[in-house]
Amino acid sequence: MKAVRIHEQGDADRLRFEDCPEPELAGVYNAIIKLEAASIDRRDIGSGCGTIGTPSNLTRILGPDGAGVVAAVGGEVKNVKPNSSVRSSWKWTDDSVARTAGAS
Repeated sequence: MKAVRIHEQGDADRLRFEDCPEPELAGVYNAIIKLEAASIDRRDIGSGCGTIGTPSNLTRILGPDGAGVVAAVGGEVKNVKPNSSVRSSWKWTDDSVARTAGAS
């Protein structure tokens, strides 16, 4: 998959649009969303580049808000099913980004 990632703090020129591994389900309460649209705003760039707070781990995938389709769900996920249209709000973790999904 393609993603905008940052590997080190610095200016926005450190952002990279690159190939990265497909995500895997991190647990029974997680879902994977195939994003069809995502945004990167000044909060992401500032957080990733170190001008807003200090991120704890790099490499990071940026893009806090998005919309897409549920690709897979863990066994305990009850509020969405595969192929459901959803929107997401990201929480910064690492390359296995945690998302809070809601049906659209």
